[in-house]
Amino acid sequence: MKKIIPSFLAGKTIKEFFEYTHIKKTFANPNWVRVNDQTVTFDSVLQEGDCLDMDCSFVSKQNHYCKGAIDILYEDDDMLIVNKPPFLLIHDDGTAVDDLLGRVNTYLRASSEQALPIHRLDREASGAVLFSKHPLAHAYFNHLFAVHQVEKKYQCLVKTKPVIDQITTKIGKDRHQNKQRISQTGKDAITYIISKKLEKADIRLTVAIVTGRKHQIRVHLASIGSPIIGDRLYGGNPASRLQLHCLEMKFIPFLSNQLFTIHAPCPF
Repeated sequence: MKKIIPSFLAGKTIKEFFEYTHIKKTFANPNWVRVNDQTVTFDSVLQEGDCLDMDCSFVSKQNHYCKGAIDILYEDDDMLIVNKPPFLLIHDDGTAVDDLLGRVNTYLRASSEQALPIHRLDREASGAVLFSKHPLAHAYFNHLFAVHQVEKKYQCLVKTKPVIDQITTKIGKDRHQNKQRISQTGKDAITYIISKKLEKADIRLTVAIVTGRKHQIRVHLASIGSPIIGDRLYGGNPASRLQLHCLEMKFIPFLSNQLFTIHAPCPF
């Protein structure tokens, strides 16, 4: 895997470069790296335009492939962003014959790259999903999500207009049903309602989340009496699908210092 060092990383050592990527220490090995075809140590200093070549053979390849189309929103050497359709799992759950990760890896098979998903969307939901294309980008993007440096916006339809714009109740697993619930002993969760727009008999909400708890938007909206339409699990009005879509993501990409925005048009 070859990367050209950008200006904002010039003057950094190999050790500092690994720290920038946030890759696990067991993989931050200078013996696997060459710069301008020369061996390096942790103290070797990078310059703008240097060609860093890292042997990523330590990553085990998985042979999980599925036939099926993917809607690519954006692609470069480090990431692939796909518009996930509803009713498709991101990961193989051991029972499904099709999932988004398998489709993406089939698409990348000819280039010998391997996708690794960075975040999740519910099976019933649709919208933008970010995949990394190599281990350094995977570690970097995982860190962005962990420290809440990815801004995510969703759109959904509800029947009842929310009376508050910020929901901060904790979310935990329901011990008696296969779902999540509001729980004082649960994990912190923050949801912001950015806009509310009346559309015929429905209310269109644009929602942002700081945390990424399982079913967070669904649980939070249901808890204030505004369940998402099509959400049978949390009391939403019947519909052909869950009316929840990941509309937009903003973040700083790998080896960049410029804000990047991706938009996935809402299908409902």
